[in-house]
Amino acid sequence: READVELTAHEKEASARLRDEIAAAEKQLLASGVDYNNSVANPLHADAGSRIRPVKQDEDVLETLKMREIKNFKVALPTRPAVLTITLTKSAGVAPFLWGSTQTKRPTNTDNEFKGKEDKLVYEHAITPSTENDGEEGADPEPKKVVAPSCREFYFAVDASRGEVTFKLVATFGSIKMPDVFSPKVAKTRHGWEARLAEVTKTAQTREEFEEKLQAMQLRRKQKLEEVSRGQNFLEKNQMRLALETSPPQRLAKLQKRAILASHRREVTSQTRQRLDEEKELRHVEWMSRADNKRREREEQELRRATELQTEARHKAWLSSMVIFREDCDGTLDGATLGVGQAETG
Repeated sequence: READVELTAHEKEASARLRDEIAAAEKQLLASGVDYNNSVANPLHADAGSRIRPVKQDEDVLETLKMREIKNFKVALPTRPAVLTITLTKSAGVAPFLWGSTQTKRPTNTDNEFKGKEDKLVYEHAITPSTENDGEEGADPEPKKVVAPSCREFYFAVDASRGEVTFKLVATFGSIKMPDVFSPKVAKTRHGWEARLAEVTKTAQTREEFEEKLQAMQLRRKQKLEEVSRGQNFLEKNQMRLALETSPPQRLAKLQKRAILASHRREVTSQTRQRLDEEKELRHVEWMSRADNKRREREEQELRRATELQTEARHKAWLSSMVIFREDCDGTLDGATLGVGQAETG
């Protein structure tokens, strides 16, 4: 009996402590603005009570979501008009949904302002001016400017309702194309070809005056060209020359000439290639037989040296014989001269 009483007291204490924890969790969820019943019914959506993750410009965010899980993000918007593009790149799993809003902090499939398409979510952060009252008497003559809305944060959610997914997303900003607001009232204050064109085409009389002025300008230009060209019409000459050059016989002659030149180039190229191949083959043969070439050059040098030595020896022998012959001639001449003197003396 004492054991039963102790067990019953312990159970009551555990039940009370559990009720206190559940009450504290309910208060925390209510303070964060999340439905407790929805969180309990779908535990994967319990992340809705967590903080919204901020995403910076050009920041790569890597996430993995389980099936039917939702992840919320937010991007700070500039004070100037711009285009925000959320690009999602799926690396594994099923492509998720993209929901966006500037009012709802946690957009869903039933509460959103923008929907992603082809893994992209585009938001134009600009208010374009209206052109419905342009041209009316009460309209503002000054052109309206494109301004940015008052919202400063863009909220978007990645919904993995179709299955688990692993992805990377990046937020980029681009410049927005300003619309051209043009009206007759605004044209009066503008300058340029648009206002001038509107003024010229305003009435038939102004149109005729413009055409007459244009004809006069063309005539003066033609006269000036004739004065510069000394009466020769180069335009007509060029047109006639072009007509002759573009006639069928001339075109055929050009094609024939082009074919002949192409054939000549091919022939020259073939001859050059053949000559280069022969020179390359000759260099290869010389390199392969370089030992024989060196031996042949050495034998030729030795032969030239022997020939030079023989020639030098013959020159020396010839000079020696000439010297001996000269001495013999001088001795004979001296003896004859002596005999003639003795005879004269006798």
